[in-house]
Amino acid sequence: MKKVNLSECPRLQHLQWPSVAVDELNVTDCRSLKTITRLSLWDSARRIEDFDCPSLCEFEYDFKMEDVGKVDLQVINNIGFFNLDSMANVDLRIINRHASGRMKCPAQIMWDNYMFNTYFPGREVPHWFSYKITGSTISFTLPSFPFLKVKALNLCLVYKIPGIDIDDQLPAPICVRLSNKSKCLDWTYTPRCYGVPEADEDMVWLFHWHWGWPIPFEEGDEVHASFDIEIDGEIKECGVHVLHYEEEEEVFNCYKTLSTFWDSNSMRVMFL
Repeated sequence: MKKVNLSECPRLQHLQWPSVAVDELNVTDCRSLKTITRLSLWDSARRIEDFDCPSLCEFEYDFKMEDVGKVDLQVINNIGFFNLDSMANVDLRIINRHASGRMKCPAQIMWDNYMFNTYFPGREVPHWFSYKITGSTISFTLPSFPFLKVKALNLCLVYKIPGIDIDDQLPAPICVRLSNKSKCLDWTYTPRCYGVPEADEDMVWLFHWHWGWPIPFEEGDEVHASFDIEIDGEIKECGVHVLHYEEEEEVFNCYKTLSTFWDSNSMRVMFL
């Protein structure tokens, strides 16, 4: 078994993935580590220890955090997030539960296992959402629209966590369970990072859920979403927004998979 142990290295800031096959990579307690880059999408290890790395903001092809104000507008448009420009100057507290990182920073767009997440202070689901309801569960039937096909779903949760200390060791506090009842398909997602509201403040969790191709939803399907908070907190409101492609558009005819890649400046989404 090939192991690389770089744990407790206080000066390590950037790590290039080893060029040889590695069974285990340990960077635990590398307090200054910011990025891990890989030669390709297929570089991996059977076991990766990256806990207690509070500065880690990018693990290439797996996870990345970036200020909303620095994200390519094409990304914002493609994932159906609107009116985030006003969030660029909003500071909030973010906890990275996987890397045990805690920070106060501008609002972020977080790419996590093909999900796009963001958090910001707010008291309601955005008005442009297709469906929203007070409470933690929402169910609906996908309507029929001529020349339109479902491409993805955006989900939203408004929550409150009173009396929380950002220095506490916290469990993953929020998750969503999504079901296509008509096709007997179920998914559960717990975000790697989450926003911690200030005292007496509500927080909005907005995220884009995409499945690649083909999309497991179509007209007439019964959809159910349930949100949970695993610590002392309160769910105020939740919502789902359905994103469509027009069949006549070239983007739908050539669309096959969602490919995400990184460059030195920004996060971009391309249709291949």
